[in-house]
Amino acid sequence: MPRISPQEQHSAQNVDVKKMFRERMIDRFGASDFVRVINPDTEPFTWSYLPSKDESLEMSNDGMHRFAIRNEAEFYQLNPGESEVIVGENAYIMIEALFKKLVAKKVVDKGGEFKPGMAARNFNFSDALAQEQLIDEIYLGKETPTFTFNKEDVNDTPAKGTSPARPSGKAA
Repeated sequence: MPRISPQEQHSAQNVDVKKMFRERMIDRFGASDFVRVINPDTEPFTWSYLPSKDESLEMSNDGMHRFAIRNEAEFYQLNPGESEVIVGENAYIMIEALFKKLVAKKVVDKGGEFKPGMAARNFNFSDALAQEQLIDEIYLGKETPTFTFNKEDVNDTPAKGTSPARPSGKAA
C-alpha cells in the first residue's frame, strides 16, 4: 500500500485557512486540464456549466456600458458512485456545488427538522479542513483522454479548389 507523507495529509494543523475554495482546486489542476471527478453522494447530482468560449463581452456604442452575451448553459448529471472526465473549468463548478450540497445535507441530517422560530443553521462552507477533505474525495486526479473517430466520418477528398495536404519533408 502506498505510503502518505505527513505533508499530504490534511489536518487542522497544516491546512491553510486563508485560501479560498477555488484556490484549493487551482493548486490541484488547471482550468484547461482534463480531470476525473466522482459523485460520492447517495443521490444523483446535477449541475450547469457555461464554457468560457460561450460567453463574450460587448460594449455599447457610446462605450459606457458593457454587456455579457451568453449561449445556453450545458447541464450534467453524475449518478451515485459514477465518475467522469471533464475539463477543469467545469470541474471547478461541479466540485464546489457538490461540496456545498454535501455539507448542507450533513448539517440538515444532523440537525433534525427545522421549525419556524429556530435559530438559522450555519452550514460553515468556509471550514478549510472540510473543504480539503471533500475536494480530495470528489477529485480523483488529472486524466489524458484519448479521442477516437470513425474513419467513415472523415472525408479524404479535398474541398474544391484546394490541394490535398502533404506530409512535411516530402516533395510534391
